[in-house]
Amino acid sequence: MHEEGQRPDSITIVFILPVVMNIGSLRIGKTVHGKLIDMINKWPLTTWNAMIYGYGTHGHGKTAVELFNDMQKEVIKPNDITFLHVISACSHSGLAEEGICNNTSMKKDYDIEPTMDHY
Repeated sequence: MHEEGQRPDSITIVFILPVVMNIGSLRIGKTVHGKLIDMINKWPLTTWNAMIYGYGTHGHGKTAVELFNDMQKEVIKPNDITFLHVISACSHSGLAEEGICNNTSMKKDYDIEPTMDHY
């Protein structure tokens, strides 16, 4: 894409990161991650949700939680799907305490009623 003068969008980056992780190239991984972070301020909620989901699904729960925290710092209000992805990421990565805190926060801080999926 780069050679063709095309700029990758956030979805492209989301799909590239797991590939880079699988080939084990730290240098390429840092480059792709850097491009992702540069783009992040422009993302709508759905893209934040996709990134949190992607990291969580690939066993990077701590990174998913950090991304969720970054999202909140950018004053982007999470929705029920955001919390579902964060709680799932915590569950898959053994971060039970963080998952419980986020489940409590969704009602207390954002007035989002947890569903069975959140539990």
